[in-house]
Amino acid sequence: MKKSILHTLAAYIIYRVSFDFSLFAYSVDLPGSLQRLLAVSLAIACILGLIYLYTKYLMNSSVQEINLGKPLPDPKWCMIGIILPCTISLFYILFIPGKFRWENLPLQTMFDTILLSVFCDGVRAGIVEEVTFRGLMLGSLEKELGRNKAIMISSFLFASIHFDSVEIQSLSDGILVLGALMLAGTGLALITCQTGSIWSSVVVHMLFNLLSGDSQIIHIDVEQIFPALWTYTVDSQSHLLVGIPGSRTIDYGIPAIIGFVVLIFIALFYMRKDNGEQCNYE
Repeated sequence: MKKSILHTLAAYIIYRVSFDFSLFAYSVDLPGSLQRLLAVSLAIACILGLIYLYTKYLMNSSVQEINLGKPLPDPKWCMIGIILPCTISLFYILFIPGKFRWENLPLQTMFDTILLSVFCDGVRAGIVEEVTFRGLMLGSLEKELGRNKAIMISSFLFASIHFDSVEIQSLSDGILVLGALMLAGTGLALITCQTGSIWSSVVVHMLFNLLSGDSQIIHIDVEQIFPALWTYTVDSQSHLLVGIPGSRTIDYGIPAIIGFVVLIFIALFYMRKDNGEQCNYE
């Protein structure tokens, strides 16, 4: 138990160090888009390097034992990672009253917007958070506490790191955000368990961030407060429908939560199928 607590604390520290280290990029005299690209590269290089050193020299283990090895992303999860968030976005556009717009941004703004969204919201968040929570944290907790407790604890801690970026105004807001993020974390953890590595969950995480209406590729909210290629301004203030309005939190609304639940059931289906095939083989 003490080891799992130590490794969990180490995972969080490494996560914070990688974020702080990436901020060095913004002190370099480069155009803004190149600064962002450098920041993403520094964050990923830092977290992968530190976790490799930690597992090798302090855990006396290998990265394969904490879900960081092969196999590479499973094509079926790549497809699911596209279909589910696109379905969430289409639900709002087709069934919830609002205004859809192509923002026709200037070319340089469009380039910067795509770069920021793909590399910061997608690549960095997907790799850094999955390496931390479904890699070192889930892998080390599972060895001592078992899979179910490891998933629950790592998902709760995954949810907790996002609270500082959300404008929570009431207890119900907090419960909504915690529930949504824990379901997302559980789904991603089950994908990791089903495939044997984090890389499918990395892809699903990245695609959800980019395509579910909470990015600068397509942004769905009650108001538009930053540039995006496509925007859909929803005519609703319901927290259940749009998360917490104005806080860039569409992923905490009921449509996204249903998407996370579907993700969990799909992962459980494939896990049961894999177990059945293994039993038949034996």
